[in-house]
This record gives sequence, C-alpha cells and structure tokens, in this order.
Amino acid sequence: MIAARTIVSWQTIVSREIDPQDPAVITVGAIHGGTKNNIIPDEVLMQLTVRSYKDEVRKHLLAAIERIADAEAAAAGAPKKPLVEIEEGVGAVYNDPPTTSRLAERLKQVMGNDNVVLGSR
Repeated sequence: MIAARTIVSWQTIVSREIDPQDPAVITVGAIHGGTKNNIIPDEVLMQLTVRSYKDEVRKHLLAAIERIADAEAAAAGAPKKPLVEIEEGVGAVYNDPPTTSRLAERLKQVMGNDNVVLGSR
C-alpha cells in the first residue's frame, strides 16, 4: 500500500511543482516486492527514470521523490525511513542550437536530407 500511494504521489510532482515550460518526466518502470500473493512484503524495490532538460529541474525532481517517499512511509507508520539511491544517470542534457544545426547539416550531407529530421522541444 505504501508503494502504491508513493507512486501516485510522485505522479503529481511534475504537474504541481514544475513549470509547464520545463519538460520533465518521472516514470516508475519496475516494482519488485514480495514472494507470495497472500504475504505482505517486508520491502519493495521501485526503479524510476527521471528526465529533464535543466539541472535545477532534475535536482528538484530528485529531492521531491525522496521527500514524498519519506512522507508516505511516515504517514503509514513504516518502521524505518525508505532508502533512496541514485544508481545510474546523467545530468540534464542541453543541445546547443548552433552546434545541433552544424551537426544536422553534416549528417544531411552524409545520410541525405530525407534521413535527418530535427525534432522540436
């Protein structure tokens, strides 16, 4: 129950705490807990993906994830605080427009115009 409530609360971080003009994503991609359907597990492992374009947004997301995990555990009377670890990841990525344009032009020369499409943010 704590894991489920935590996931639902995490889903409000982007919509309630991040400027809509700053793209951000929190995805819970894996949940592992328990060994049997009729036994409440002692622990649950949740694996998340966090994406943003700005370092300050990423830092806010990570802090909010930990804040909410702690609060949900405390609200449920969990015997210990959750462990939040960042196992792998990179900071926010920003593609410099002039560099992107130069690279796209070179790729078009090598791969053909129809094979290079610039996405928009």
